[in-house]
Formats: sequence, C-alpha cells, structure tokens
Amino acid sequence: MGWQELQSTEVLVSSGDAESRRFGFRILNAQCGAQSEGKESELAQALSSESYELAIVRYPVHLEGVDQLLAKFGNQTIDVDPTVYWGISIRNDVPNRLPANVSIQRIDESSLEVAEQVINSAFSGYRSHWYDNPRTQNIRMEDAYNEWVKNKITKNESRCYLMFVDGEPAGFAMTETREQVGEILLAGICTQFQSRGLYRHLLTHIENEMLSEKSAELVISTQSQNRNVQRAWDKYGLVPLMTVRTVHVENRKS
Repeated sequence: MGWQELQSTEVLVSSGDAESRRFGFRILNAQCGAQSEGKESELAQALSSESYELAIVRYPVHLEGVDQLLAKFGNQTIDVDPTVYWGISIRNDVPNRLPANVSIQRIDESSLEVAEQVINSAFSGYRSHWYDNPRTQNIRMEDAYNEWVKNKITKNESRCYLMFVDGEPAGFAMTETREQVGEILLAGICTQFQSRGLYRHLLTHIENEMLSEKSAELVISTQSQNRNVQRAWDKYGLVPLMTVRTVHVENRKS
C-alpha cells in the first residue's frame, strides 16, 4: 500500500491479478485510506459480494471500525505482520562522500538482469506478510520483487538505482515520486556487502536525487519484524509515521 494511497478518504478494492497468478487462486486487495473512517460498510460490501478466495485487507491502526468489522469474520481471518512507515522532510545537500571504489547509477530496463542478481541476494529468505499464512508461505519474495521491478521500471514516476563496489553490483533501490512525495519502494544490499555502511550511502544518494527533483518528503516502509533496518533508519534521521495492519480474510464459500 503506497503512501499516497494511504492518504485517501476511500476504501480501494481491486483484483490482485499478479498475486492470483502467483498462488493459483483468486486474491482480492482491499486498502483503507487513513481518512476513510466511517466507510467500513464499503469494505463489508466488498468482502461479502466480491469473488475471491483470499482478501488482503490493509488499514491504518487508528481505524478501529475496521477492527470491529473484521472481528465478525472470526476464524476466517489471519492477523499477519503489519507494515511500518518511516519518513523525513527532505534535507538540503546531505553530504554523501562515497568511497573511491563505490558508485551509484540510475538504470533502465536494459539493466534488469543485473538488478535481478542483486535482488536475489539482498532479499533471499525475506519474510513478508505472506509467510504468516500457510496457504501462501512458500512464496519467494525475491521472485515477487523482481516481477514488481520489471513492471515498475518503465513508469514515468519510477526510478531505479544500482550500487557498485569495485565494479561489482552490490545494492539496488527502486523509488516512486508523486505529488512531491518520494517513496523508496525497495532497497537492499547484497549479502556479501552488508555491514559496510553502504546502505546509508544508498539512502543519502536517493534523498539527494529526490531533492533535485523537487520532492519535499521521503517515505519508506517495511514489515514491523525487520528491526535492524528500522534501527538504520532511526540512525539516518527518519522518524516513524504510521503503522498499517494487514489481515488475510479467507472466503471459504468460494
């Protein structure tokens, strides 16, 4: 659920086509904007009338009406790991003194094969909310992320970056900028290059890029269980913005 969608007053319901293809059964996505309080009936209507086997419901934790609605589904629900959003007002000219053997460059679809190698290393074994559901826990998130990047990299609002150390691919990031908000959708460092301070350099490069494109805010998110990366964000200067619950709703009548 992107940061811009989170600002919505609406309950957004859509067919999860990519997820349905991946798992082999119909998946529905339902996302409640932070200002959609009082519209729980729209979510209830979707969950009772749409055709699906599994609905992924995402909503900010302050929407207590959604909690109450989902409680009515009883043992049809699985409360999975929530997503936490962090951010900062973009600063002017944050220094980023890259080591002489490190470089970062923006890439296009011609570099997808290299990006895939980095993603496969950086996100090997990554556990997302899908892991908490026995029906979906066998997903390889690196495969899902590679598909995501392939679909996003040609979009006007998207930017993708590769980091190199001594000419060897070491890190990757994908961002999206809309309405002066720059969101880091994915960022990681290859296993063999971790714990060298490279992640901070990647964040700084992206923040400076967003500044040059007139963005005012930087936002990034992860599963709440990923405490190491949140410690890195805190050290970098980011602050917590919002927690979004994710609930899987099984439709056993399908």
